[in-house]
Amino acid sequence: MENRKKEFKIAEDNRAAQIKLQEENRRAQIVVQTLSNRESATADLKAKMFATLIAHYLKEDKAEHDPETQLAILELIGLNFQDNLHFKPLFEMIDIKYKEKAGINARLRKISQNIARKEIAKIVGSGGSKCKINLKLKEHKKLIDTKCQIPLDIILLDVKEDHIKVATDEKDLEGFEVNYFDMPLVDNSTKGELTYSIILSETDVNSNTAKVKLVILPPAYYGTRNSLKTDQLISDFAEDTYSE
Repeated sequence: MENRKKEFKIAEDNRAAQIKLQEENRRAQIVVQTLSNRESATADLKAKMFATLIAHYLKEDKAEHDPETQLAILELIGLNFQDNLHFKPLFEMIDIKYKEKAGINARLRKISQNIARKEIAKIVGSGGSKCKINLKLKEHKKLIDTKCQIPLDIILLDVKEDHIKVATDEKDLEGFEVNYFDMPLVDNSTKGELTYSIILSETDVNSNTAKVKLVILPPAYYGTRNSLKTDQLISDFAEDTYSE
């Protein structure tokens, strides 16, 4: 009789534990479904928003295509689609188009720097880092020896009013161009395991100097632009999974 009571108690406990587990699974599924629905709705909203903004941006109606409208639309695009759109060419197009129009270019740079700041904050908040650097023409700056303590060298090859040319390898005589419209989430490079972006803050052609921000992206960063790293991540995961 006593044994039967114990067996009944064990069965009841098991049944209660099973019911509890089922309830926890049900709640987890609800949470996952809710998050999935929210992400889907957000993606749909952003897609419609992008289509509307880009349609207005590309309108040929000159009455609705004034520079202020273009700047406002460009800022909205930049602030809402940072991860998925390489919009530097749009900035450069407006910069060239309104080169002679007072105030437009300064406003354009301000918008670009505002977007870049938000991207940098996002990167730092996700485990990345940033460092301000003063560069002099032809100076070979070893960042490992500075407060940045980053294993990267930067050589300033040329200074213009609206852009600079830099290299991260002393053997690279051509280097690459950095202007005020580079964005760290999409305009970045890799050297070894390091993924970095150089963001232009200021130039002085008289003293041949420039101020930049060096942004280091988190080691686990796999941007939508870098399909090779994403493919490698998937390949490594599949290999680990099927080798077990």
